[in-house]
This record gives sequence, structure tokens and C-alpha cells, in this order.
Amino acid sequence: MPYPGLPANCLTLEEQPAAEPLDHGRWGVTVHFVGVHGCPVDSTSAIVLQTVDRLKADFDFVVHHPNDPVTIKPSPGDILIGHPNRYGDCAFRRSFAQPGWARRIVFAPFSLGVLKDAACIDDLVVEADLYLATSGPGWWKGLENSVISHWRHKMLPFELGIDRNNFPAVRSRFNPPGQRRFLYIGNADRMKGGDYLAALADANPDLHFGWVRTGDSRHCLDWIPEMTTPAIRRRMERSRLNIAPLLNWRGPEGLQITATYDFVINCGRSDAMPCEILECAAWGLVPVTTPQCGYEAGPWLTHIPLDDIAGASAILHDMNLWSDAEMKARQAIGWNELDTRYTWDRAAAQLRHALECPLPEPDNSATSVARAESNREALRQVLRDERRADMRLAVLERLETVSRLFSRPAEGWRRAG
Repeated sequence: MPYPGLPANCLTLEEQPAAEPLDHGRWGVTVHFVGVHGCPVDSTSAIVLQTVDRLKADFDFVVHHPNDPVTIKPSPGDILIGHPNRYGDCAFRRSFAQPGWARRIVFAPFSLGVLKDAACIDDLVVEADLYLATSGPGWWKGLENSVISHWRHKMLPFELGIDRNNFPAVRSRFNPPGQRRFLYIGNADRMKGGDYLAALADANPDLHFGWVRTGDSRHCLDWIPEMTTPAIRRRMERSRLNIAPLLNWRGPEGLQITATYDFVINCGRSDAMPCEILECAAWGLVPVTTPQCGYEAGPWLTHIPLDDIAGASAILHDMNLWSDAEMKARQAIGWNELDTRYTWDRAAAQLRHALECPLPEPDNSATSVARAESNREALRQVLRDERRADMRLAVLERLETVSRLFSRPAEGWRRAG
């Protein structure tokens, strides 16, 4: 069972008894889906577009962008599902507050490494009927003993899909053993562990690490960078990372760079399930991640420990010497994993399950209620601590900016005077 601890009425898709599809459209029930939906190739948009396309025969969908200036008011029987903006107002939050929804489903990434993410949506998840959590099985193992254990009874797993036709293989040959190259695609947000990646690059000058940058945004919907982001970005820029020019990394120029690498690496601290891993695996790169990226280790994906330079370096040096036969075997297993597990058909079935499954019953025992309140206070404390940390970082950033305005000779002159 890949997701331990789920109650019986929240069985995963694979464990749920088969049921006949329900003709919701005939009943006039509308599913209002709030999510980014611009380009079907972009993984964030594809979640909405690909799943809706597969379910539109059985459900009447209306798709809204989170930044749309609307407040959706339900008709009887309507369902609301969507990704809230964790740090501000959005169409989902405004609509969530409207009475009359038959089912309200929070649809967002789940990880436990950076608890600020969870703290920001605790109010919504507590009031929601279900939380469809985008995440790999790695994070579910710690759920029961975490500060969000009061969500457990309403959580359902959702795993990303990919259409390999949109990500054709660009890596048919690998660099020679001993000259393998590791590529990171992503931003400098704290959850991505760019500081650790920079430390690995500095500690291993004989290994080649590349960085293709993406936007510094906490989440695609939030557009509010973490205060730690500028410091981590500077740390990465000053390291031995080989930084590619800013470009469309899914376009032809980006793929020309990607095609020179052998491994995709992600040193995430709290990444639910980075889509770049699936995309690079489709292109033919072999993934290596920390367990905190959410993916399970296996023949197609290797784990390195977080914040253990010596341990991770030993694994990376070993991978650097893998034979071509080993690389091609792992590449092929990765493609099979994408074709059998990480498919949009399976993702759409997980969404259908959330729309149709029986709603869970909360545990209203005194012990459970007390634990929930303790958890919620812990999450409120997380936000207070984060605000204080952000204020300290803002002051330090300001002092650093001011210090650059004054030259050292001028400081010496003032001391002499």
C-alpha cells in the first residue's frame, strides 16, 4: 500500500471497488475547476486540461483561472475544486466562502519539509470536504505523526501525469563514463534546495553540474518569492554551477542544452513531486533526487541524502562511472514508469475518484479534537516564526543594499575624522 494510513472511505484509486461512471452532466451538476490552464504542454496547465478532457463526457466542467476576478456562486449540487493561492486572494478562496457547494475540494501540493505551505492553507483544508494532494508516496509516510495529521481523514493522493508525445527523447547517447553531467532545472526557492545543490557543486569540482533557471516564484499561483530566495540565488550564482542563459527550457534552445546532460538532479527540501523530473525522464535523462522530492527510489530514480555532502558525493561519483548499458537500462525503465504509472489517464481517474467517492466522516472524539487544536496552534506558530524570519531577512537585505552604496574609503575617512 503506497499511501499508508488512509481511512477506508478514502481508499486510493487502486484499492477502490470499481463503480459505474455517473452521468453528472445529465443531472445538471457543474464542476467548477480553479487552476492554471494556459498551455497543455506546460505541466501545471496540463493537470487541468488533460484531466478535464478525459472526464468532460461525464461531468460538466467550467474551468477558471485562479487570478480571474470572479466569485463563483454555486447552483444546487455544484462542486468546487481548485488550487488556492497560499499567500493572497484568489478565485478559489473567494468562491470557497460561498454557501451551497455540494463538495469543496482543495487541490494542492503536499509535503512536510517546509511547513509554511501547510500552515497557509490549514483554514481551507479544515473546512473542505476533501484534500486532493499532489504528492509522491514519500511524504505520506510521515503524515500520521505530523502537525497536519488532523487532515488525514480527508486526504486523497494525486500523482502527476505526462504525455510522452510532448516530450520526445533527446538523449539517445550518453557522455562517456567519468564525464557524466548533472542538470538541475528550477528556481532558487527554499523548497528546491538550491543551496545544497550549490554546496555539492563546490565540493565536487570534478563533476559537472548545470542549472537551467525558471522563475523565482514560491508556487506558480502565488507570485510572492520567499525572502530566502535572493540569498539562495546568489549562493547558486557564486558556486561552481554551470548556469545556462535565460531561455525557454522546453523550447528548441533549451532542449539543445538538456541534450548534453545525462542526469537530472533535484536537491529539494520540500518538493511534493517536481514535474521536471518526469519531463527530463521523458527526454531520456536519468533522475537523481533527495527523498524530500516525494518520489520513491527505484531502478529508474536514485536517492541522495539531504544535507549530507559526503554521502551524496559518493553516490554521484558512483553514478558518474555507470556504464552505457546501465544508463540505457535505467532510461528504459524510466520510460516504462512514465507509460504505466505517470499517465494522464491515471491522473484523471484519481480526479474522478475525488469527485465521486463517499465523503469521510471526521473523528470527533475528545482526543482527536484536542490533537487537531494542538496541530493548528503549531501551524499558527509556524506562520508567526516565518513572519519574524522574513522581517529579519528583509532588514539584512536592506543593510546589505545600503552598505553597497558607501565605499570603504569613505568609511575610512569618516573614522579618521
